Formats: sequence, structure tokens, C-alpha cells
Amino acid sequence: MDTRLILAALCALMPVVATAEPKRESKMAASLRARADVADAVAKGESPRAALEKLKTQEEVSGLPELDRDADFAFAAIDIGLRLVAAGRNREAEEFFREAEAPLEKTIRKTPDALAREKSMYLQKLAFIRSQFLNKRAEAKADLDRAVELQPADELLLRRRDHLLRERGEPQSVRPKS
Repeated sequence: MDTRLILAALCALMPVVATAEPKRESKMAASLRARADVADAVAKGESPRAALEKLKTQEEVSGLPELDRDADFAFAAIDIGLRLVAAGRNREAEEFFREAEAPLEKTIRKTPDALAREKSMYLQKLAFIRSQFLNKRAEAKADLDRAVELQPADELLLRRRDHLLRERGEPQSVRPKS
């Protein structure tokens, strides 16, 4: 497994884990276990489509009740997709990433620019799945460019965008002056 991919996956999940409050730990642990069970079932032969349909019917799948329903589903689908990649089930994982794309786009449209940090996080998650799993590097770059417009001083975000540009063989972007 590519170390870079593992690190990217962990970074993609960090905002979700970092926003969890200690009092929700048991609910979050149950959600993590449920997503692990879904990934395990799909890895053992359950239809990804059937698993996704079940996931869509659940009230809350990320363990974070304050999340918008679309973001909640997208984060859970991304988590399951990453678990499937780790299990070597890339074709099945791709279905989960594809299903996460539209709800993330919808969440981004609904999130006002005034909530720049939150909207930037959604854009970064979308860019992550597009660049790493869906072969949509141009769209990922556009997502990161939009995130940078919202958070121009975010050094980590600027490094992510520069990394994507280097992967594509493009010159690094000009950074805004502080």
C-alpha cells in the first residue's frame, strides 16, 4: 500500500475525528464499528450497491449528529471506501467514492461562504476523492482553488494544492502575500 495514500486517507478523516466531542465517544465508536462492518461485508462479497442503499436509509452514519445529512452520508461513504481500498477492494471502493461525490457537492452549495472553514473542509474532501480515486484531477484542482479563495492563509491547504499541481506536472501556484 502506498504510504502517501495512507497518509492522505488519515488526513482526510482528521477533521471528522477532531470535531468529535468526548460525550459522543460511544455513539461515534458505534458508528465506526458499523462502517467497519459494512466494509467487511462488502469485502466478503456483499453488493456495494446494496450496502450503499442500506447506508442511505440510516438516520446518522458518521456519529456526528450536528452534520448536515448529505455531509454525514458522504463522510461515511468515504470512510467505507478507504477501508475497502485498504482491503484491496478498489473496484468496490470506487462505488463508495462516486456515491460520496454528489452529496458533498450538494453540501458545498448549501454551505454559505461566510462559513469559510467548514466549506473549505468540504471542498478539500471532495478534492481528495476526486484526485486520488476518481481520476478527476482537473475538478480536484478547481475544488482546492475554491478552498484557497475561502482560506488563503491556510498553509496546509496551500501545500495540498501545490502537491496536486506537482502530481499533474503543472507549475506550483503563486501564493498570496501575507
